[in-house]
Amino acid sequence: MTAIFSIICVIVVFVVGTIAPINLGVISFAAAMVIGIVCGIPSATILAGFPVSTVMTLMGLCYMLQIASMNGTIKLMANGLLKLVRGRYKLLPWIFFLIAFIITALGTTQSAVVLTLAPACMTLAKQTKASPFMMGLMTAMGAVSGAYTPLGHFMVTVRGALQPYGLDGLWSTIFLNSFFFCFLIALVLYLALGGLKIKSSSGSSEDLKLIGVPEKLTVTAEQAATLAAFVILIVGGLVLGYDLGLMGFVLGLLLTLFNPKRDAEVIKTMPWNIIVVLAGIMTMVNAMDTAGGTDLIVSTIATSLPPAIAPLVLIAVAAISSFYGTTGPLMGTLTPMAVELMNTLGNTNVAGMVIAVCIAGLVVDVNPIGITGIGLVSNYPYEDKDRFFAKLMKYGVAMILVGSVCTWLLFVVLGFHL
Repeated sequence: MTAIFSIICVIVVFVVGTIAPINLGVISFAAAMVIGIVCGIPSATILAGFPVSTVMTLMGLCYMLQIASMNGTIKLMANGLLKLVRGRYKLLPWIFFLIAFIITALGTTQSAVVLTLAPACMTLAKQTKASPFMMGLMTAMGAVSGAYTPLGHFMVTVRGALQPYGLDGLWSTIFLNSFFFCFLIALVLYLALGGLKIKSSSGSSEDLKLIGVPEKLTVTAEQAATLAAFVILIVGGLVLGYDLGLMGFVLGLLLTLFNPKRDAEVIKTMPWNIIVVLAGIMTMVNAMDTAGGTDLIVSTIATSLPPAIAPLVLIAVAAISSFYGTTGPLMGTLTPMAVELMNTLGNTNVAGMVIAVCIAGLVVDVNPIGITGIGLVSNYPYEDKDRFFAKLMKYGVAMILVGSVCTWLLFVVLGFHL
């Protein structure tokens, strides 16, 4: 009964968090305490599930990223890439894909990236007579393709969830496969929606001028230092193995010396809501796991379905849940279940299953009822927004099928992964 109660609590939390304007993390902390009281789990055990390492990593990376955003380094990088177009407007969709990927890869949420880039993306689509649907989707797919980099919010969550199983080293495999899966979707969209038909510059004075991109880019000393800091962060964290969160704080502190008065604003604008959500949900899930909820879910799926189909069901749950919910925290919940399910089935392809769940939950993020999709719809440059909304909804639903079936066949059944 305690296992069933813990599962019900988690379901209620996600439902309430979806319909009520209350931080999902706060509700999750409350639910973790309720599970502990009802199921007789000591408070110390509940608190042991608090993801200290994950929270530290997020805080350090976000601190440094906020500085990079405020001192103009992120915009400098974006403008530098846009200048590469040089009249070859067929490249614009890929430039936006690349810009969105880089910014997300550095730790910004994909929804924030799309909201930032959507105005320019849609305006340029109209001016070049390119498909706004294609340009918007290319930008959004670039954003989601960077979610599982070592600095990405989703990867920080997934690594924390897999750490107890000794599988946090799967990060590179998850990233490579998710990136190429998203890249292939983007390539299909580009070809199918007229990317090659975009006309390039004719060389006349009436040619398109990229909005917001100065004729000559200037790099300040602080921006140069910030670019160097990103290189040091990646080398130190991935090659030398230093803690990314601590490095983020150290490098951020050095960058703060350029403008100490800005520090209070940096701290204030950090995405604390996201940090609280991730911490709360992971603490609650640990409470559910301690109460036996995870084992009950996994055993039910494993015993009631054929061994070949059981993984597909969990992958589909990841896709459908992410379509309506918050993907990052859900991955923190579902990836441990993926590991437990494969162990219960006696299937050794744990890596393939984890990759499939991560990708299935990722590609459905581009839909009109999520923040990412809302950013595209709200900036659509023509009058028929309802039609654009409907097309984006069809795309999102199609991604549930693609994300579930294709990842299951490719990574679980065939066992392929990079």
